[in-house]
Formats: sequence, structure tokens, C-alpha cells
Amino acid sequence: SGHPEIIDVVPGTHASGSFLAYLAFNKYVLDTPLYREMYRLSGESMRVSRMSLTNWLEKGSIHLCGLVSYLKNTCLEKDSIVNCDETWCKVKMNRHFLKKYVWCLVNKEQKIVIYCYEDGSRGRKVLKEILKDRQVKALQSDGYNVYMYIDKELVDTEHLCCLAHARAKFVYAYEQGGDLNAKQMLEYIGWLYGQEDSYRQSGLTAEEITRQRNSLRTKEVIG
Repeated sequence: SGHPEIIDVVPGTHASGSFLAYLAFNKYVLDTPLYREMYRLSGESMRVSRMSLTNWLEKGSIHLCGLVSYLKNTCLEKDSIVNCDETWCKVKMNRHFLKKYVWCLVNKEQKIVIYCYEDGSRGRKVLKEILKDRQVKALQSDGYNVYMYIDKELVDTEHLCCLAHARAKFVYAYEQGGDLNAKQMLEYIGWLYGQEDSYRQSGLTAEEITRQRNSLRTKEVIG
């Protein structure tokens, strides 16, 4: 009483956002046929046709695609710094599960995470399609050779290599092969991580952190 009424209805449907999300989850994740969904809803005194459910999902997909497009553009806006990686997942196709790949883009400043799926491919063509002519300032990745496309063609985009992935190689060399040189490298990397923690705990500004990272001691360790 005394407050404005809030109506949560997705435009073009009679479904709320939460109900439409629930319907989409059942349909595309749990693989529940719409006729079963129709009968289940009738048991809750909700009479809706199978065609209505189909139309609602189609209308919802239009709004969802618009949202994804906006988030992707924001994630890859000019002069942004983006982390990129890809991982495999199981996809059901023709009653069989196949190994496919999904790409992940992270813009920490904008607090946006975007997942890209292009027929489950992990090839260079997918990365080109994702980035297109975007003018991102820097992109951080692991050592997967597809990312060499950034160095060869996106010359205005700085390619940053992930230290965590590099560290994992030294961990493997030390734990599996007992390489003492690898152990020493892990100590160097540990020192660098410790310095980063001290910068954050000290509340240093971005400019101050940059100066610390370019200190003589840091350069000696990295060199």
C-alpha cells in the first residue's frame, strides 16, 4: 500500500522474467519437451498452449540476444583490457556427446564475463570473429598458438602472457621431473606474487603500483 505496482512481464509475452528463465532452463539444459512442460503447468492450474510457450521463448531470445550484444560491446570497448581463455565442454549432438570448446572473455574493470560458442571450434577463425576490428588496449591469454594472431595482425593490441599459466609449467617440471631450476623459478614467481599482495594491502594507486613494478629489484627477478 502506498507504493507503485511493479509488473515483471517480458515484452511480447505474458511471462515474467524469472518464469521465462525457468522455462528456458528446462527446455535447453534439462531437455524437457514443451508438451511435458504444458502438462506440468496445467497441474498448477495454469493453462497455456505449447505454441504460446514456443512464442514466449522466441520473444525472450530476442531480448536476451540484445543484452548479450550490449555486454559484449562493453566488454570489448576501445582501450579496454581483456582476459581471454577457452575450455572444452560436452555437447549433446545426435544422441551423442562430443567434445566442443567455449571461449571466455573477462573485462575486470567493467565486471563483465562473456562466453562465446562458435560451433564448438577452438580455431583461429573464432578468435578473429570475436575480436573483429575491436580496438582493445590489451588482451591477456595463455600460450595457445592461436593467440599469435594478436601479435601478427592486431599490432595495436598489446598481447599479455599469463604468468599463472607459465608458473604451472614450472610446477610440472619440478614435481614430475625434480628440476631444481624450475624450483628456483617458482621462488622468483612467488616473490612477484608477494609483492603484488603488498601493493594491494598498502592501498597504492595504479600509478604507484606501476612504478613499483618497474623497480630495479623487480626487473632483476624478471630478467
